Amino acid sequence: MPELPEVETIVRDLKSIEGCKVVFNKYYDDKVFKTPFYSLAGRIIERIERFGKYIIIKFDMSAMIIHLGMTGQLFLDSGEALIPTHCKFLIQLNNREQLRYIDIRKFGKIWHLKSYEECLSYVQSKLGPEIWDINAESFLLRTKQSKYKNRILKDLLLDQKYIAGIGNIYASEICWEAYLHPKNYIKDLTDKQIENLYYCIKRVLEKAIENNGTTFSDYRRGNGQKGDNQNFLKVYNKHGEECWRCKHDTYNTNHNLTFLIKKEKIKDRMTYYCENCQRLYREEE
Repeated sequence: MPELPEVETIVRDLKSIEGCKVVFNKYYDDKVFKTPFYSLAGRIIERIERFGKYIIIKFDMSAMIIHLGMTGQLFLDSGEALIPTHCKFLIQLNNREQLRYIDIRKFGKIWHLKSYEECLSYVQSKLGPEIWDINAESFLLRTKQSKYKNRILKDLLLDQKYIAGIGNIYASEICWEAYLHPKNYIKDLTDKQIENLYYCIKRVLEKAIENNGTTFSDYRRGNGQKGDNQNFLKVYNKHGEECWRCKHDTYNTNHNLTFLIKKEKIKDRMTYYCENCQRLYREEE
């Protein structure tokens, strides 16, 4: 599923069509739409924004929310290539480009509403802050709220109302970066660990954005190209491989031992971790 770095990359790639006029739009599967469908002919694309994993396209007289689901792709095409089998929706622009929405598994969703304000209100009702919206102190206070203390770390990271934009790939990467086992309970984390978690979330997401997102199969950038971040992942999808940190970090004094990445289903999501450097007990401050 495209997560915050992938959606951010798509939005940055699509900024080039802000100011373009819609010539016509066409849908090939109306099941993708969760609201009544309106013609966009003659409308101007004023702004394209990201909120968490949601994309909002603001037109001069309406707005659209797009959630890519698990396999959704939103990218620009010259209009010369054949329309793919799984194309659900396209917008023909006056610069001769087409904005195409492709979705093989059909889990994506599109809402077309009469105003940008309606779109913004809906999206904000589904999301908590992004990691850049709060500082380390606010993050600590937020994490220590009573409603979170009995939840495990991996599950909480996936909660979009806790911190928006993190999905399964980056939750595993963040836990590894923070030296924390994904099954640690929040109540067992020290203030120091929570503060470190804040910086690890920022670091992992920012690095993934820098690398234009992670492509394993379906994700494509807004220009149709693959991302590069899969080449820099430390644990996700690396079951049975040697833990990079345990092999290279100076904190590990016994380099003769080999510690392999484990995988385990946690809250119905496959999770990857190193049981050596990601501890499942309370660390001393």
